Amino acid sequence: MFNLLDNDVEQISQLQAFVEAITNYHKQSASILERLCETLDYKREDAVSRPKSDHVVKRVTSFRRSASPSPFNDDDGFGDAASSSSGGGYNFPSTASLGESVNKPKPCCKAMYDFEPENEGELGFSEGDIIDLIQKVDDNWFEGSIRG
Repeated sequence: MFNLLDNDVEQISQLQAFVEAITNYHKQSASILERLCETLDYKREDAVSRPKSDHVVKRVTSFRRSASPSPFNDDDGFGDAASSSSGGGYNFPSTASLGESVNKPKPCCKAMYDFEPENEGELGFSEGDIIDLIQKVDDNWFEGSIRG
C-alpha cells in the first residue's frame, strides 16, 4: 500500500511537470503568433501605401515548363496525355507555328531524399538530383535516369 501511495505522488509530480511544460509551450506559441500578426499588419500597411504597378504580360514562350508528373492531376506526362496539344492544362504553340526548332521537354522529377539501390536495375540517387523519367512502369513506379 505504501508503494502505491508513493508512486501516486510521483505520477502527480510528473503530470504537473508535463502540464507546466505544455503551458510554457503554448505561451511561447502565442508570443510567436502575436509577433507574426504584427509583422503581417506592417506588411499590409506597407503594401497599401505603395502605388500599384502595371502588370506586364509575358509571352508563353518565355516560360520554361517541366513536363514532370503532378500529384494534383491525372496527367502522368506519358502516353497520349504528353502528346496532346493541351500539355497538361497549358496551350503551347506548335513548333511549326514558331518557325524554329524547339526541344520537347522531357518528364522529370526532383529527388526528395537519398536512395541506395538494393537490387539490380534500381537507380541510386541523392536528395536534390533531377531524374529524367523514361517510362511509367505501373501506378507507383517509373523508370528513370540521372545525368543522361
